Amino acid sequence: MKYLTEKEFEKEMTQIKQQKRQYEMKKELREAKRRFPKFKKPRTSKMVLWTVIAICIQILWFTEHMATITGDTSFMYALVAIPASLIPTVLSYMKNSRVEHQMGQFENPIETPYVTLDLNNEEENKASG
Repeated sequence: MKYLTEKEFEKEMTQIKQQKRQYEMKKELREAKRRFPKFKKPRTSKMVLWTVIAICIQILWFTEHMATITGDTSFMYALVAIPASLIPTVLSYMKNSRVEHQMGQFENPIETPYVTLDLNNEEENKASG
């Protein structure tokens, strides 16, 4: 059995205390993770998409509301153009996003390769004349 000096004893005790503190911190972190589960955050592009949709609906509601109150529809030419131009864009984005989610990438049409004619082929030249 080895006897420790006082300095060696203090050194080993500080190491043991540090290990114990690290273990306790890891245990607290695990407990905190269990208490507060991670929620999947929506992508920024999806949030922008829904914001644009909400703005379009708000503009449409406002124009219809003001048209019923005032009876004047002259301002609708300017305001209705905004949702009318954004809604097709949003719908196409939603379609591309759905395809991207299902396929893992945007669906692009497959390009057909160009067919080149070989005019130096003797068999074709003999058959044609």
